[in-house]
Order: sequence, then C-alpha cells, then structure tokens
Amino acid sequence: MKLELKKKDIEQLLDTEHKLWEEFRELAAGDRFIDYLSKVYKKKIRRSKKKPTERQRTYHLLSTPN
Repeated sequence: MKLELKKKDIEQLLDTEHKLWEEFRELAAGDRFIDYLSKVYKKKIRRSKKKPTERQRTYHLLSTPN
C-alpha cells in the first residue's frame, strides 16, 4: 500500500519534471546560452550543513561530562 503510493508520487514528480524541462526548452529555444542554461538547470543543489553557533558550542561543552 505505502509502496504503491510512493511509486505514484514518484511518477507524478517525474511527469512534472518532464513538463518543466519541456517548458524550459521552449523558453530557451534559440538562446545562445542554451548549453550553459541547461547545465545550470540540471545541476543538483547540495545544501551545506549548518555550523554550530558559539552559543551552541558553549552549551555543548558545559553539558558534556568530563
């Protein structure tokens, strides 16, 4: 049951992605930067991990037993 829902969600997302890609291609048709724009469009975003703030580091040091 859950697996079927996940598969359906994935299919919908892939369909939406395909439609967006086609719309992007139509809008960028004839643009001299199409290769670069396609590369940027396809690029995956990698989020950086948040570094702890000074306050969090201090709290962590105080709360750990020695």
